[in-house]
Amino acid sequence: MTLMLHMGGEAIDFDELRNLPTPDPTASHVPLPHHSVVDMVRNALGFFGHELLEEHHAVTPDGMNYFGVLSLRSPYADYTDMVGLRNSHKKQFPIDIAIGSRVFVYDNLAFHADHVIRLKHTANAKRDLPGLVSEVIEPLHLARRG
Repeated sequence: MTLMLHMGGEAIDFDELRNLPTPDPTASHVPLPHHSVVDMVRNALGFFGHELLEEHHAVTPDGMNYFGVLSLRSPYADYTDMVGLRNSHKKQFPIDIAIGSRVFVYDNLAFHADHVIRLKHTANAKRDLPGLVSEVIEPLHLARRG
């Protein structure tokens, strides 16, 4: 699990993440709270039986950009998958979710994994995000299970 913080990102625990403010939406940008992105991904992963082993979260000093990694154990085999997350309230990048056996998240905006989901901050993001995560997790789940 790799979360690199060398460009000003600061480690933060999940409870602190919940307390960060979220900017008001505009006509073209509807930001999701950082903690909501994490919660939606956790819920989708839990649906397919993944156990959260470890998590690390970070934000830029102004709290406007979020970076995180989650380590998961499958109930079907002895393997660990990783999930990388990032979210920006400054319109620097979309909601990004990286899933795979190796994930790299860096606060200089480097972001890499086997599968990457990108979702613009629109009015439909909250509705669409769980389904998009499930579309990537379900094939992993089925491949490892069989």
